[in-house]
Amino acid sequence: MKDERPLRFLLLCLLGTTSQFLAARIQEHATKKGISLIVEASAAIPARHMDTYDLILFSPQVHHLRATWPESGQSPSIPILSIDAKSFALMNGEAILEQALYTLSAS
Repeated sequence: MKDERPLRFLLLCLLGTTSQFLAARIQEHATKKGISLIVEASAAIPARHMDTYDLILFSPQVHHLRATWPESGQSPSIPILSIDAKSFALMNGEAILEQALYTLSAS
């Protein structure tokens, strides 16, 4: 059996606190579905290693940053998903996971 690299998502939020909880909820639902996934939450866009992520998720608080994506040195080929405010407020990891997987399949 071939080991596959897990999917890697980066969840961007204003402070990173709430997104830590949401990242755990998304990962929990991925595990239930048998999907190998790592979700990292951050309050800032990392300057390096962007090519290690398969998807960038923007929380409603930082949705405006999407207009400046990609910044210099970041890959424009990484798909992005703006999380809807309702799913974020309800911490609906399952809905966000489904949106993320759809975004990946459409890219």
